[in-house]
Amino acid sequence: MIGICNLAGSSVYEGKNSNSDEIIGVMNLLKSQGLDCRILQNEKEPPAKPQGLFGGRSKPVESFYYSDPNKFDQIIIMNGSINCFGGVVPADTVYLFKFLKKTNAKLYYFFNDSLLKATQLSKVLKSKTFEDVKPEDVHIDKPITVISSFKDLDFARKENSKEWTVDNVVYFDSGKMVLYGDYKSKMVPNKGLFDFIYGGSARRDVRIKSFNEFFCSNLKTALYGNLKIEKLNDYKGEKFAKVKCTEVIAKNAEGKSTCIMQEKHYNDGFVTRRVYESMMADCIVFFEDAFDSKHMISPFPEVYIRNRKDLETNYAKIFGDAELKNKILNWQHEFLEKVASSDMGKELADCLQN
Repeated sequence: MIGICNLAGSSVYEGKNSNSDEIIGVMNLLKSQGLDCRILQNEKEPPAKPQGLFGGRSKPVESFYYSDPNKFDQIIIMNGSINCFGGVVPADTVYLFKFLKKTNAKLYYFFNDSLLKATQLSKVLKSKTFEDVKPEDVHIDKPITVISSFKDLDFARKENSKEWTVDNVVYFDSGKMVLYGDYKSKMVPNKGLFDFIYGGSARRDVRIKSFNEFFCSNLKTALYGNLKIEKLNDYKGEKFAKVKCTEVIAKNAEGKSTCIMQEKHYNDGFVTRRVYESMMADCIVFFEDAFDSKHMISPFPEVYIRNRKDLETNYAKIFGDAELKNKILNWQHEFLEKVASSDMGKELADCLQN
């Protein structure tokens, strides 16, 4: 049996956030290969009867509060962060780490966000407290295998070895999981309310330079998400609140175009979920040149931009030429179809052989 949880031990249900959706996606991919998978969640007591998806919430049969830790052969921990709001260590996180310490299962860490390396709760407990739990009560000595969405496996090993012992690193292209199943049913017709749209955060300010370059152009621009406008030098467009992960495609469809920003470790090695979501919204997807410096993703040089002038010039060229615009959109559809047809379930299952 395979268990799947997130690092913090928080609840998992459809549409909650991208982390929950990714956990459910991993479960579905592995189930497609005939594997017995259960979401490990913070249920305090067993349900009265086995339940599947109920009211939008994934009700697991297994929980790290009451399940036998040694009924699992493998446990996949989705990358995340341990948040101690108000200085309080969450009980769910403590119980999860106690569970992981007891289990004999092989542990995997699903690493698809460069800012979310594997963290030990024991380190957190050195500065914060939870009842009478000591750091050694939750410190996990057993090694992990890192399932990395980054092609630079040395980077993945280095980042995740800071607090855990890493015995192996394998590659899996996780961004395309959003295309698993009937992805066409998630596609949304483009409304074209804005010339350019972008959703997300500044990711601890590592993308601020790019944001100031592209968001302050002469295009009619809209932003949504956690990005604070005051961090931008001269932004004059619209700003909307963060949307649910299930609403990202529809929100992107309000813009005629968007851009995938460069970020160290993602460049030239990770086609992110947002690439596919943007294409599913029928946006023209621009790429900051450093993100795909060898232009391996798209055959159209017009979608690669280095600065504000490139964005404005190439936008005008594409949207001033209906034939070129349609060629790019048709290629995006073909790209989605090609990626969706890959045997991603087998690719992920093969990672568990390591």
